Amino acid sequence: MYRAIISDFDGTIVDHNLVLSPSVVAKVVDFQKYGFIFTIASGRGFLGDLADAVAKMKILSPIIIRNGAEIVLPESKKVIYGKYIKPQVSSKIIQDLIKEEYEFYVEKADYTYSVEAKPGIHAPNENYKDIKLLEASDIPKILIKADSLTKADKIKNYLISNFNEQISVKVNSLKDNIYAIDVNSIEVSKATAIEFLIDYMNLDKYEIVAIGDNMNDISLFEHAGYKIAMGNAVDELKSIADFVTDSVDEQGIIKVIDMIIDGII
Repeated sequence: MYRAIISDFDGTIVDHNLVLSPSVVAKVVDFQKYGFIFTIASGRGFLGDLADAVAKMKILSPIIIRNGAEIVLPESKKVIYGKYIKPQVSSKIIQDLIKEEYEFYVEKADYTYSVEAKPGIHAPNENYKDIKLLEASDIPKILIKADSLTKADKIKNYLISNFNEQISVKVNSLKDNIYAIDVNSIEVSKATAIEFLIDYMNLDKYEIVAIGDNMNDISLFEHAGYKIAMGNAVDELKSIADFVTDSVDEQGIIKVIDMIIDGII
């Protein structure tokens, strides 16, 4: 029997406009009242839209954030697990990004650091600091924006060719032809974070249903007993899923929760 759902956030629980449906909120709350566990594995930092959504859905279980670089307790905001980019690596990447005038954001603890602390379109409701104030230690994630796939591939190739054994690099398609290049420590993935979470919460892999929509959810699927792709998911994820539910616009996660409660899966 499945005891827990570990779900992606963007494109799974909320759409690209970050709209959280009241119906989804109600269903997640009810799911937990039945005694099931619901938690999230996201590429985002915790503060801002993710924290607001977690509070609305009354989720108390640990949340995997920043692609698996950290796990945080929602109520206390205490980080119970962390894997960070080596300081000399993050310093060199940041210097090169500034030199090339790329739009990028460094996530660390409760802040997002950027050039001149301009919020831009990364996450307007987060706490921003100027990049000049950043210390290079304990950085879980660097996010770089590109306005074309060609530029995103160029940045990815630079990162891999210079820091291949130090970092992991993932390219995700956002909206309006904008691409996000996520940079984490080589030790980071949703899979490794889930390994920790399984032990922490006394779960078994085969008690977990994983739900996602993008490439960074492939590692999420590796540590789940049942794998579900959203209707809006990339084809690569759909091809390895046990089931494809409705899209995020059709609130496909509600169908999944009902299937678990009714014992269909």
